[in-house]
Amino acid sequence: MFKDDQKARIVGNIVLCGKALEAPFSGRKCAYYYVRVKETGDLFDESKIFIEDEDYGEFVIQDGNYCAIIDTGFIKSYIVEDRKYLFNGFSKSSERLEKFLRKHGEYSSGFLGLDKHLSIYEGILAPGERVSVSGKGRWKQTERTDIPAPYGKILAMIADGNKPVYLSDDPDTVKQKNMLKV
Repeated sequence: MFKDDQKARIVGNIVLCGKALEAPFSGRKCAYYYVRVKETGDLFDESKIFIEDEDYGEFVIQDGNYCAIIDTGFIKSYIVEDRKYLFNGFSKSSERLEKFLRKHGEYSSGFLGLDKHLSIYEGILAPGERVSVSGKGRWKQTERTDIPAPYGKILAMIADGNKPVYLSDDPDTVKQKNMLKV
């Protein structure tokens, strides 16, 4: 029988419990997004990541028999980046790009007003998408969370000291079976 504070992994589908987020570039409705922005230098410069951003709303992971929530801000995610956007001196930057860059204290133009060459990668966790989450598990009663019925108990995935909760939609991780035995 699974006891509190043991390691657990649950593989299931994303179910929203609140308002969906909107991915910054694609505008897709999601429970979680990850965005990575790289600035590409000239012929002699290497590209560098200068913005990484992720955010998540309220959701559960349901596998049919069990339901889990992520009950921590300490998450290490690997979200498949399924959209790529390129902006350079020949393309006009979008309103979404400018808003996103301003949020992070950056601009689409750099030194001497020259446009930056940017590669933007975006990945999301959409409602219904299959994911894997692992960490330390602790049972909670539904009434102590914002999770709607019919779940009596729900598994809260928490960080284990300096070890985060791991979250991924990588096809290799979602093929694996749950480690949870109740």
